[in-house]
Amino acid sequence: MVPPSRSSPAPSRRDFLRAAATAATALSFPRLARAASPAGPIPIIGSAESFRFLETRELAQFASVAGWTGLEASVRKAGQIDPSHVRDDLPDFFNAVQQHGLDMPALATDLFTLRDPDAEGVLRTAAKLGIKRVRLGTWKYDAAKPRDPQLAIIVRDLRELGQLAKEIDIKLGVENALRSDRFGSDVRDLVDVIKQSGQDIGIYFNPARAILVHGSAAPQAALAESRLMGAYAEDYLPLGLSPNHQPKACELGMGVSQPAFFKDLRASGFGGIVCIRYEYALGKNEAILKHARTDLATLQQWLGQYSPSPFL
Repeated sequence: MVPPSRSSPAPSRRDFLRAAATAATALSFPRLARAASPAGPIPIIGSAESFRFLETRELAQFASVAGWTGLEASVRKAGQIDPSHVRDDLPDFFNAVQQHGLDMPALATDLFTLRDPDAEGVLRTAAKLGIKRVRLGTWKYDAAKPRDPQLAIIVRDLRELGQLAKEIDIKLGVENALRSDRFGSDVRDLVDVIKQSGQDIGIYFNPARAILVHGSAAPQAALAESRLMGAYAEDYLPLGLSPNHQPKACELGMGVSQPAFFKDLRASGFGGIVCIRYEYALGKNEAILKHARTDLATLQQWLGQYSPSPFL
């Protein structure tokens, strides 16, 4: 995806955590009470990617205060954990998250081939810790070359990755892409290539991306349905309102994303996870926690699994 501009500097960790602890009991938006549901609520986790300025235990503490059920760890060169250090750093992060009563059900990675020297180490470390879901990276097309041979390489890569994933009992997934020069901007391509690979690989569906690329989320969501293993909740301004007509992230509910996909997801009895991304400028200190909890409240309302309570 095209990263949004972040004009404000990251706060110091000490200032941020002090402000977060205070703001946790002082924010003005209503607290939420769980609504009865026979299916139980869909777990909502937060993406660690947007909070790289926090160290492992600080991020685990923030996740607990923000109200997520867990974290999606970012095991990427520019993420929370460098893939070359995954054997040491991921268990430390995993344990810190568990100590705060949270889960780490998923990893986000840049992996797209077993030919990456770090790939097997990342996948085997996740399996050893019991992290069952791993999102793969994105394949970029070379515009100067025919597309069919490039798709054949992706089929090969997914076949090899899927074989290892089956051996170590984890599930791999691919997210629909935001840019047309990346594989998977059309879910139809994802489905076709996964079928050709012969592997049990899932799809992480991002409805906001589908709306920007195709104008609607529903047809793309229908294509992903049979392989859906997770969904991302984030939002973008309409391209006509964005600088240079490029994707620009914004607060959930302030852009193109709509409740319909998440309402349908809840009604379907979906058993996967939903991960919130915060890729817009979050500000400093109290503002960061307020954005995190406001977006969470918006998503909870869209899913229909929480409702405001006047008694809390």
